[in-house]
Amino acid sequence: MKLKRKLKKITIAGKKEIVPWVERLSYFNQYFPKHTTKTEITHIDNTFVVMRGIVLDENDREISDGVAHKKVNEPFSFQKCQSGALNRALFIMGIHDSGEDSIMDEDDANDLNDMVNQKFTAMVDHLDIDYAMVESKLPSYSKQFTPAQMTFLKKEINKRKSAKAVKQASK
Repeated sequence: MKLKRKLKKITIAGKKEIVPWVERLSYFNQYFPKHTTKTEITHIDNTFVVMRGIVLDENDREISDGVAHKKVNEPFSFQKCQSGALNRALFIMGIHDSGEDSIMDEDDANDLNDMVNQKFTAMVDHLDIDYAMVESKLPSYSKQFTPAQMTFLKKEINKRKSAKAVKQASK
């Protein structure tokens, strides 16, 4: 399906761009006013809830669906699960940008950003312990860390290398 307008994106985890759920839903409501959505719980227990999001055409025929799951003890787990399932259904329907790497909702994106920032902080904290180990791990984080974070780590590693070389030369 060729989109009638460009979808707005947000950047997560340094470089990855996604279309937010609300943007996908806005597009759907604007260009498919006779279509509807619905969700159904397909599984629930003390640990997980699983929902299926469904897009229906004007004749109530299913044209796409998507599934999402959440832990029931998470705040707003049912709402997040519902929006995730509908987000996937709209993605499968064709409301997506051709450059989208993956599909995730804003809560998952925030969780990913938090995880990446925690990893960055841990690497900064580890520089004085073993900068060589941090340097060896940098390539694996090049797509997750921002360019500024990568530059910062490289400069800090080079400072420590220089300090070590000066120390060895003065012996």
